[in-house]
Amino acid sequence: MTGFFKRKKENITDERIIRSKYSCKYVKRDGKNIGESIIVKNKRLIVKSEQRTLAIPLEAVENTKEDDVIVKDFDEAEAEKFGEEWLNHQRDKLEFDENGMLITENQ
Repeated sequence: MTGFFKRKKENITDERIIRSKYSCKYVKRDGKNIGESIIVKNKRLIVKSEQRTLAIPLEAVENTKEDDVIVKDFDEAEAEKFGEEWLNHQRDKLEFDENGMLITENQ
């Protein structure tokens, strides 16, 4: 029975920790929602909104909450450029419908 409490902790990678901390949350700046985080790639938080895709540097993250990621000011033009590059690169692998939603099944 004593061995039960001394089990080895699962070796969790930094990438999994970052993904769980930042993904699938609303991203807010100055109290306004700017999109939803979908993934962390190359030290950037990929954020999708109806209008655009941003790749915000992780250094811009001020705080994380249960449902939100709070970011401070960042270079929007650069974030949009990297976000579009990421999206264009992913389109070779992923399919989206006319509303920008990921298609997960073959139709």
